[in-house]
Amino acid sequence: MRPAAGIAALFSGMLLSAAAGAEDYPYSGYFATGLPDESLDDTRLSCANGFFRQGTDGSFVNYHLDAARYDSDGTIRYVRYGAGLCTLLDDKRTEACKMEFSTEPQEIGEIYVDVIESVDPDRILLAYFDTIPEAWAYIAGKTARPDLTTFVRCTGFTDAAMSGHLTEEVSGLSIDDRDAVMSPEFNETSRARMKGILDQLVPNP
Repeated sequence: MRPAAGIAALFSGMLLSAAAGAEDYPYSGYFATGLPDESLDDTRLSCANGFFRQGTDGSFVNYHLDAARYDSDGTIRYVRYGAGLCTLLDDKRTEACKMEFSTEPQEIGEIYVDVIESVDPDRILLAYFDTIPEAWAYIAGKTARPDLTTFVRCTGFTDAAMSGHLTEEVSGLSIDDRDAVMSPEFNETSRARMKGILDQLVPNP
């Protein structure tokens, strides 16, 4: 996500026929954000390290693995580092997400704007913009498409499967330390570690 500077007043005046709770959100579940040049399989593997849960009401919570606890005794638990609410504007494509909680204080209250490009069973494609007018200009065909962001569904992650692993605990990690947990270098050791976590969370039938 990136901050949408200066749109808070505009946002408050434009919401929305598809308000959170009025109907199911266009996508929900557990997702990891794909990184540039990262394969879908690698992004799915990274769900072991962190993800966000998108609710049917538009609410979201960001989690990362409590790596210290896992390394200590093998316990798989996830702590929170961000949460907020996404809403749709009347066009049903423009999404505005407000950060209501973050371990980065400067993010609290920020609003992030994107256009939902596609919703498929295994991934969501979005284009981020700095302002709502920029998003609408893109939808109207007045500007070129920016680079897309991919949300990849975490295979097998359900509320039932994750219920014993999600906590209300707030992360105490710095941004750099959190990034090290969530985005390690992919190698034989890290892949085996992530696969081991996923196999415990979602055992193969």
